[in-house]
This record gives sequence, structure tokens and C-alpha cells, in this order.
Amino acid sequence: MDKLANLLPDALASIETANRETSTIPPSMTGFDWNFDARHPEAADALAGAIRYCAHLDERSGAIKAARIAGERRPDRPARWFTLLGPSGRGKTHLARKIAEWRKTRGSGKFFYRWLDLLTDFRTDRSNIGRFMVRADMPALLIIDDIGAGYETEFAAATLAEIAERRVGLPTVWTSNLDLGGIARIDARIASRMRRNGSEVFTFKSAPDFSLNPKP
Repeated sequence: MDKLANLLPDALASIETANRETSTIPPSMTGFDWNFDARHPEAADALAGAIRYCAHLDERSGAIKAARIAGERRPDRPARWFTLLGPSGRGKTHLARKIAEWRKTRGSGKFFYRWLDLLTDFRTDRSNIGRFMVRADMPALLIIDDIGAGYETEFAAATLAEIAERRVGLPTVWTSNLDLGGIARIDARIASRMRRNGSEVFTFKSAPDFSLNPKP
């Protein structure tokens, strides 16, 4: 809890500097240890975004559960995407895993994949694509790490585009070593959807490689 308390002031200050809407930290999240080095403003901004995203998913899940209990129609609340971009060593995968960890504490389903592992599975047996696409249609949180790696082939680009199409309106976290322009070169529709309907993109540009500059 102390670690998170030390990180939150920097994270919230970063939101204010970026002129983003500051959201209240849910009381249920104050004891959650993100264990994330937020000394750099970009890192603090990304941490604050991850906290907002978890709050968004909790709120959406709560609304769906309340409607189910009341016997009402499922509320039309498309889920946002959350995207972390930039060079290795900035904590993108760490934050993505922490989001998955948080959802697990809430009893919610989630799937975490490395993009290159998916490509290997798909190329090994094309029937794996169909099985994965069934999962991609599910409303559970889907996290795909390091998209864009190995995208040079037409097959990889087309497969990623299909997954993104199926995830429209569903909770999805993407990470990539590319910037948004690099994502657009794979498929402009993916880059566009990463910023629609309240979805947020955080790009590390000047933050150092934290693995080479560990926190004291």
C-alpha cells in the first residue's frame, strides 16, 4: 500500500499536466500494489491511465451485473481499449499484467497472450486461428502483448486486423514497441480505434529503460 501511495501523487499530477479528466481512485484499489516505477512523467501518466482503465472495467461489470439481477436488458456500454506503446523496458508488459492481476482479484475472466506466440500457433496449425477467434469474440478482457512484432508478413497483418475487428466494443489491452504511426502502417483502422470512444493510448518517448536504471 505504501508503494502505491508514493506513486499516486506523481500519477495524478501527470494527469493534470496533460489536461486529462482526473478520476477518483476506487477505494477497493488503494491496497493494490502496482509495483511500478513511476518516476518519469510518461510512466506516471501510464500508471494513472491503467488505474482509470481498471475503474472503467469495474464500473462496466457492475452495471452489467446489476442489470442481470434486475432482469433488465444488458446495458449498452461498449468497453474501451487501453494501449501502451514505445520501446522495450518502459513497463508496458508489466502494467498490462497488473491490469490482468487486478481483474483476477475481481473474479473476472481475462486472457493474456504474447503476439509472437499466437503467430507461431497460427502458423503451426491454421485450425488454431478459428479456435482463437471464438475466444476473441468473448466479452472477457483480452490482453495481447507486443503486437506488431513479426507484422511484416501479409498473414500477420491480416490476422491482427481481424482480431481487432472482433474486439470492437470489448475490453482489450494492447502493447507494442511501435508508435501509433507504426500501428497505422499495419492497419490504419486499428490505430484509429485505439483512440475512439474514450479509449486511451500512452506512448513512451523520452522515458528511460527502467531495467537499466532501476529505482533505488
